[in-house]
Amino acid sequence: MGDMVVVRKEGLYCVPGDFYIDPWRPVDRAVITHAHGDHARWGHSHYLASSKSVNILKSRLGADINIEGLDYGKRVVHNGVTISLHPAGHVLGSSQIRMEHEGEIWVASGDYKVEPDATCEPFEPVRCHSFITESTFGLPIYRWDARRTSMTTSTAGGARMRKRAAPASCTPMPSARPSGCCPAWIRRSARSSATARSSRSTASTATAASTCRRPSWSARPTRPT
Repeated sequence: MGDMVVVRKEGLYCVPGDFYIDPWRPVDRAVITHAHGDHARWGHSHYLASSKSVNILKSRLGADINIEGLDYGKRVVHNGVTISLHPAGHVLGSSQIRMEHEGEIWVASGDYKVEPDATCEPFEPVRCHSFITESTFGLPIYRWDARRTSMTTSTAGGARMRKRAAPASCTPMPSARPSGCCPAWIRRSARSSATARSSRSTASTATAASTCRRPSWSARPTRPT
């Protein structure tokens, strides 16, 4: 059997299952990892997502969308492919997509993080033969500290509010897609910060930027008013 999941102009496509994962163009059947706008788009005929994402997706895309919610760990079979959703630890309802066909198991991560987050269920490792991972900040120049919080005093009301401190060693690439997913697992190099800085030359920056760039969303349909 060839690859279970391939890239098409519409997005990631499960060949035996005849469905797409987070497609950016309208398709018949779309499995959605989570409700953020760069993964969930209007215009698909059928949606499958985690049960916790259903109301969020309806709020964003319209209450009349044709959507089915699936609890974490539950299985559904479509065209011979067994699909199940597993916590990704990114946001409320975020899921990894597990696909099993003829003894082969593939997992598409969607956005995920492995640090605890009080807003959603923690990341669940899923055993598989092939793992398709999001990697917005996957270049070795990125080195992330553990999440830190700080207290900031509001000068207007004197109230205190919590906010997440940006990792001190992070310098986003100019054209990299913004993301709130800053996992520690992308550390693929133990380079010093000086070495990392030197690697960000003009040439390498251009190359890295083209590597990070996601396909254009210009073909996304405009929802009728």
